[in-house]
Parts: sequence; C-alpha cells; structure tokens
Amino acid sequence: DLLSPVCGAMDQTTTTTLNWDDSGRVDTYEVTIATDAGLSNVIHSQTGLIDSEYSIPGGVLDPCDSYFWSVSAVNGEGAVVANNAVCAFDTGLTGDINSDGIVDTADLGALIGSFGGPGPFADINGDGIVDTADLGALIGNFLQTCN
Repeated sequence: DLLSPVCGAMDQTTTTTLNWDDSGRVDTYEVTIATDAGLSNVIHSQTGLIDSEYSIPGGVLDPCDSYFWSVSAVNGEGAVVANNAVCAFDTGLTGDINSDGIVDTADLGALIGSFGGPGPFADINGDGIVDTADLGALIGNFLQTCN
C-alpha cells in the first residue's frame, strides 16, 4: 500500500518523501511520478530501490501543481503494482508555512519566531534548523500564491 503522501494530500513540498508498505519477496522497487492518473505522462521514475521510501530530488516537481505516483515491487517473477495503485498529491508553495496559499507576513512572522530553533516547523529546507537558508527560501517566494 502507498502510505504517504496519502491520496489527496495537499501542500506537499517539492522534495517530499514517498513511503509505502514493504512487500514480501521483493528484490527492488520502482517509483513512477506522472502528471496524470493513468501514468502516461511520466515526469520521473526511479528503479532499483531497496528501501520502501524515496525522497524526490529537487527540480523534479513544480510548486502549486498536481502529481500522481505509484510503486511496483519487482522480483525475479516480474513487477507487482501496490494495492492502491495510484495516489495523487498537490505541491504547495515553498515558504507558505501556514498553508494558506500565499507566502506573506504571517509566514515571515512564524519563521522569525522559530529562528535558530530546530525543525520541523518553519524549517523550509528540512536541514533541521530554522536559519538564513529558510529565510532566503521564504523571501524568494514572498507574496507569491498558488491561486
């Protein structure tokens, strides 16, 4: 089963981590990410994965967009697609800490209030600390909206 992001998840980061249930009798996993539910417009795939998670690299996903993902378990007998086959998720806007669809002073205030502390809240780049790198990411999208 596909675990996260859950089907229909909103405001995911563009470098979100995909997680799924381990499969018995598996050699490797294959991840497919597409812009359509039929997975015909594949924008990224990764084969040969041995763990049941995959962090999507930067530059693959755009903010404020919808994506569909699937995982197949592969062994010597072939590939088997996960039970819930395809899940959709939407990406949010980098720096939109409060997930209201706009990077604004509320997000800046949240970041400043957390500055110097550990993540995950307001740790935009996910490095474990709220710092100038996070501030730069927020400012880079200041007053941007997904709408």
